[in-house]
Amino acid sequence: MKRVFPVSGLKKMPSIMKCPALNFSWCRSALYCAALFPLVFAPVMVRGQNVFESFAGQLLAASPRQTDEVFSNTVIFMLEHDLSGATGLIVNRPINAVNISQLYRLLEFEPETATETGLEVQLFFGGPDQPETMLMLHETVTAIAESQVINSDYVISGWASFLRRVEATGIPPRAIFTLGLVQWAPGQLEREIIAGAWTSHEANPDELFGNDPLGLWGRVLAGQNSKL
Repeated sequence: MKRVFPVSGLKKMPSIMKCPALNFSWCRSALYCAALFPLVFAPVMVRGQNVFESFAGQLLAASPRQTDEVFSNTVIFMLEHDLSGATGLIVNRPINAVNISQLYRLLEFEPETATETGLEVQLFFGGPDQPETMLMLHETVTAIAESQVINSDYVISGWASFLRRVEATGIPPRAIFTLGLVQWAPGQLEREIIAGAWTSHEANPDELFGNDPLGLWGRVLAGQNSKL
């Protein structure tokens, strides 16, 4: 799965709407762009609709037809999805538990008190792109000022913001801490969905933040609530 147009701080990816510069006549260039458009912006083909359908705030589950081994049996929570591309987090690949004190040192964060430094958090492999990106997916009810709203149920926060929250109120009871993320170029995700690599599902917080992340993929598919 090739990914381009890196996202920094979950900013939108650049547009490729401009017609490429070709050494042909204007008419031939226009025909080239017209032929390229439906291949790049495949959302118009999904479910036969002429309106773009965003999967932001939903889960994508890898189907048995997913050919990329990196994403085999994965569940991805979608952070962003529009005509400029898509970004998500793998939420069912736990790595290991890390002591809060280690995070303090990693981020060169000086806690005001040492009372919470014995706490541990479970880290997840969020995806192969931008492996240095550290994010926390949690519920809106535990949002902080720096959180980015995904929808009415979920927000995303950076780890530095999280550490400040730990100092004030402790670790949110339902949260996923990730390293890395997943990115798609414009139209790439739609083409993969059309090819049958992914199915889309509602994000149930009880399932998403449950105690068995390794079993999430099976539970999502067994729920038979695919929107595709």
